Amino acid sequence: MMMIPKNGSHVTAPFVSRYLIAHACFACRRSWKLPVLFGGVGEGGRSCPACGGGLCLMGRSFKAPKRTDVAQWRKVEALWRRGYRFWSYRSHPGAEPLPATLKEVSGFLRRNPDHPMRLKPARAAAGWR
Repeated sequence: MMMIPKNGSHVTAPFVSRYLIAHACFACRRSWKLPVLFGGVGEGGRSCPACGGGLCLMGRSFKAPKRTDVAQWRKVEALWRRGYRFWSYRSHPGAEPLPATLKEVSGFLRRNPDHPMRLKPARAAAGWR
């Protein structure tokens, strides 16, 4: 496994995170914490150990809903598909928290096109600047 050099030198090759980051499968509504390959090919490429579907990189602060809470899983998937990820708010204390329910998602999306938890390529793809 490739790691970040301890001497602070610049890393040009892909490396594997030292910590685990939440991944989710929307098909079977399960979550796993796995290392991430940074500098590799996109977010995809991992398969769900339970059903074989694709795993989605969620972020270190992701807390998976119960498998039986279908509405919460739909909310999480709606946010993920629009480029939102679940990282710490410590660097962005003024940012609006992610919505608590599926009903709140559309209003949240309208109010927060440049939210710090949203990936920049997703903003561009959605027509936001």
